[in-house]
Amino acid sequence: MNNINTMNNMNNKKNKKRILSIILVTALVILIIVGGINLYLWLKKTPQEKAAVVISESVQKAAAGVLPENIVPSSNPLEKLPEINPVEKSNPFKDIYRNPFE
Repeated sequence: MNNINTMNNMNNKKNKKRILSIILVTALVILIIVGGINLYLWLKKTPQEKAAVVISESVQKAAAGVLPENIVPSSNPLEKLPEINPVEKSNPFKDIYRNPFE
């Protein structure tokens, strides 16, 4: 009886090692395939495309945290400026005066 339990424990350990090794080999194969595809796609790009990617990434990294995200380039912050000219508000002769030469 003791001999049978020892054999079962040995078989369980072998099975666990086999399953673990299969999982590791499968993960390694998947990583190699994904890495190979990425390498192929990177090598397939022309130097101009690679330069464009590198430049755009560096510009994004350089501008991160420098400019606020909600600024729209076509907006004008002075477009909705309130009327604060005191001369136009306090001139009592604004509507009375008429140019005689018109």
